[in-house]
Amino acid sequence: MKRVVHSIESSWKGIFRDKNKDASLIISTDEYHLILVFDGVSSADHATEGIQLLLKLVKENHTAYSSEKTYDLRSLLMDMNGVLLKSRWTDMQTTICALYLPVKPEESAMISHIGDSRIYSIQDNEILRLTEDHNVPEMPNMLTHCLGMKSLTNSDFYEKKIDINPGQTFMLCTDGIYTIMEEQLFFIVKKYNGQNKEEISRNIENFVLGHNGDDATYVLSFISTL
Repeated sequence: MKRVVHSIESSWKGIFRDKNKDASLIISTDEYHLILVFDGVSSADHATEGIQLLLKLVKENHTAYSSEKTYDLRSLLMDMNGVLLKSRWTDMQTTICALYLPVKPEESAMISHIGDSRIYSIQDNEILRLTEDHNVPEMPNMLTHCLGMKSLTNSDFYEKKIDINPGQTFMLCTDGIYTIMEEQLFFIVKKYNGQNKEEISRNIENFVLGHNGDDATYVLSFISTL
């Protein structure tokens, strides 16, 4: 028996933005699925270039963090931060949220994040937020943590094991998504029960497109076993 993951994703430029600084990446191997979402800091002029460096790092080196029955997600994020800090530009900051899903059902999944991009779990009659925003509560647009910050220390990086069940759905998204439709997300996914992914995608687009002042990106991953 193996864990099967089907994902849909989309990204839209914010109506008040010159260009889309968000990005997502889905890597699938015979052993695991690795899902990442980035939100380039709007005030960082070279955030897009920074994210491209990180995408290149992951695409070329993701297997180096894999070992028997586990994945070093924490070290991956730490190395990402190191890449940005070593760059010739100092304004390449970005948030990240990451989900590791092993193919073998007996192995544990893991999450990690830096910033205010979020991971949600949707199952049965519950939607659960798995991450806490790294920002100033009174000023949600002011981040306390993001990749590319010199002030980050080793203790700011983490990985957390999570339980997974067949029929569970995960959403990784930037604030351009959840500030618009956090409450609607549960009902959209449950309505179609993960069977009609194209319809789910269309419904999310209808909620977001034209209403997102900020860039908006999501990945929805549906879990089953085979």
